[in-house]
Amino acid sequence: MFAEVFAELGGEVTAREAVNVGDTDMKPVLTSIATGAPEIIYFPIFEPEGNLIAAQSREVAGLETVILMGADGLFADTFPEATGSAAVGMYLSGPYVDVNDADYKAFLDKWADQIGGVPPSGFHAHAFDATNMLLNGIEAVAVVDADGTVHIGRQALRDYLYGLKDYNGLTGNLTCNENGDCATGEALGVFKLSEAEVNGSWPPPVFWQP
Repeated sequence: MFAEVFAELGGEVTAREAVNVGDTDMKPVLTSIATGAPEIIYFPIFEPEGNLIAAQSREVAGLETVILMGADGLFADTFPEATGSAAVGMYLSGPYVDVNDADYKAFLDKWADQIGGVPPSGFHAHAFDATNMLLNGIEAVAVVDADGTVHIGRQALRDYLYGLKDYNGLTGNLTCNENGDCATGEALGVFKLSEAEVNGSWPPPVFWQP
């Protein structure tokens, strides 16, 4: 999909390659990519393969200064530290939450107090919203028998969630459609890594958001 949209917008896809889980030597595939003289390499994969692609790209002729970009699979505090200097200047697309939002600030304060630090996963706010939406749905449709037995109707719970409107979540004002998709499309951004993230700072500052 990325390749199709990129081409539609006027970009030229010079190569499309794949790696396997567990691969450690990325130079053969990177060398193949280098023959097309790309300006950017986009690899929406996970660790540790993503770390190795980024690090080894700087050792392949023609790719020493190529722009690198990953996606949410690499949007984790472990990625820049494990990748090292090759991560500096790299772009990652992933979940975005407004750090100035009062509710989000309160959430982060509770996290720091009860767990410590900052949430390591980029999708923590999405998980928080999804969990609370589910719990609210269970509370709304649950039927309790006289003996205390609790019944949660599967279809009733689905109907509740699919019909949810204007839920005020950390990731935005959420309304679900007939497929159960509740995302706004606004809780996404592109981030740029720097030396600070390589040295342990997290999360990185947002570079662009829709």
